[in-house]
Amino acid sequence: MPRPKKLIPAYRLHKQSGQAIVTVSQNGVRKEMTLGKYDSPESKEEYQRVLTNLAAGRSSTEAPVDLTVNEL
Repeated sequence: MPRPKKLIPAYRLHKQSGQAIVTVSQNGVRKEMTLGKYDSPESKEEYQRVLTNLAAGRSSTEAPVDLTVNEL
């Protein structure tokens, strides 16, 4: 029996760099995002922003893209 998928991605330490990271998966593509120095208030704030974007269904890995008139 396969292990159930976690609904919330984990906040964890990247040992080599000392950075906080989180792995997000959207549309079948996994991406590790660095959040800043591990256990810092800034990295925890960025982690909360990523979780909020995931819950809202927005992509947390891409910057907003400007649309052209033709695309609209």
